[in-house]
Amino acid sequence: MKAKSIIGSFIILSAASACSVQSLHPLYSEEVLVYDDDLEGDWLDDDGRLWSLESAVRSQALDSGSQKEAVRRNKMYLASYKDEKDSLYAFEFHLVRLGKHRFVDIFPWEKYNEKLINEFMVANLLPVHTFAKIDLKGDSLFLSQINGEWVSDLIKNNQIRISHEKLTLYGDAEIVLTASTQELQKFLLKYQSDPQAYVQPDVFVRKR
Repeated sequence: MKAKSIIGSFIILSAASACSVQSLHPLYSEEVLVYDDDLEGDWLDDDGRLWSLESAVRSQALDSGSQKEAVRRNKMYLASYKDEKDSLYAFEFHLVRLGKHRFVDIFPWEKYNEKLINEFMVANLLPVHTFAKIDLKGDSLFLSQINGEWVSDLIKNNQIRISHEKLTLYGDAEIVLTASTQELQKFLLKYQSDPQAYVQPDVFVRKR
């Protein structure tokens, strides 16, 4: 599944895709959060969707909250697009610097439960974090998901020890990471340059 497909649907909420990595805890912590103004703007994916990537604070979509929360939100992006029915899909993006690479932590915008009509369904969904390596080259933005099948194989073959749960969802076996933020950061630092750790990147082109 393409990164944009995960971003563009609420599959991200149900952790139902084996090709991505779902985590209960975020990848970011205050000391590794970064912000790059060059990421702001409008981006076209190869399905023709127009994405807006903007400062969450400047978008006035969020209140600043506590001082600690304000620090996080000052370095947070709001990524959104509207479908053909003018329905809004919005996600929190947190940019993280680990070693020589940058990663993005993707999480449903805090008002996602207001966007789903069925309240009973909302009560049975658990928002999760997904991760991707991010590269900006000129007017092209590359998002490379962490390869969920690769992570599952490492766990299955006892090549890594990372806190997780094995779940069966709709007949499919899934891995959901329960590791702490610190564990997640150590894991990605170790494998950040391993090409097997990523699926083929999705490309977004800046709209002029």
